[in-house]
Amino acid sequence: MAEFAQKIKGDYAVKYIHKIQYEDEFFMNPHMLNFQYIKKGETIGHDKRGIVTSPKSGYLLMPLYQSKGKESFYLIDHVTK
Repeated sequence: MAEFAQKIKGDYAVKYIHKIQYEDEFFMNPHMLNFQYIKKGETIGHDKRGIVTSPKSGYLLMPLYQSKGKESFYLIDHVTK
């Protein structure tokens, strides 16, 4: 996170929120990192329906209490003015 904070300039906005229910049995791939750049179509995790891929490119942001909430991950990106 410190490395990401050093290189960012400007504003960032949430582009996508992956909402889940407990019954979805979502789990994030173990190698994923907060603020990692993700390409559209990249595998992020799995749920009871199968592979979960990223619908957009952007920086991955994972909630601290991922297993207790209704949002498994966010995709954020730089906002141009």
